[in-house]
Amino acid sequence: MCAGQARKEPQWDPGWDKDKWEFYQDRRCFWRWRRTAPNGNIVGAACQGYRTRNDCEANALRNGWPGKERCSGQVKETP
Repeated sequence: MCAGQARKEPQWDPGWDKDKWEFYQDRRCFWRWRRTAPNGNIVGAACQGYRTRNDCEANALRNGWPGKERCSGQVKETP
């Protein structure tokens, strides 16, 4: 940042509620999550697999998932 430049504050993305969150098990039976934007682009995903779904959801929470209560109807279950 240059001297005299004002620092920009991060903006809250009001479109987060339109993203779809998918929780699924990979071929090795590890849990993963994926975040998909309304245009179909994948904008986030777990970089590792988790042994339990709870651990996977905890990682998704740290990465912007609003949680089950705030995301009703937008969490896709993939067998």
